[in-house]
Amino acid sequence: MSFPIASRSASAGDAGAVTVWAKDLKAAQAAAYAAVEKIHFDGAQFGRDIAVKAMSRVATGITE
Repeated sequence: MSFPIASRSASAGDAGAVTVWAKDLKAAQAAAYAAVEKIHFDGAQFGRDIAVKAMSRVATGITE
C-alpha cells in the first residue's frame, strides 16, 4: 500500500531516507541534497550533515 506524501502526517521522531548512487562520494552527497530538497510537507526538516563523517574518513585515508 502506498500513500501520497500529502495524505501522510509526520510527527517528531518520524524519519525518512533518500538513497542515491553516484560516481563518487561528493557527487552522491550533492545528489542526496538535491533529492531531499524536493521533499515538502509542513514541518519538514533534514540534516545538513549528509555524508560528512564518510567524507572525513575518505579525506584522512581511513578505509575501515
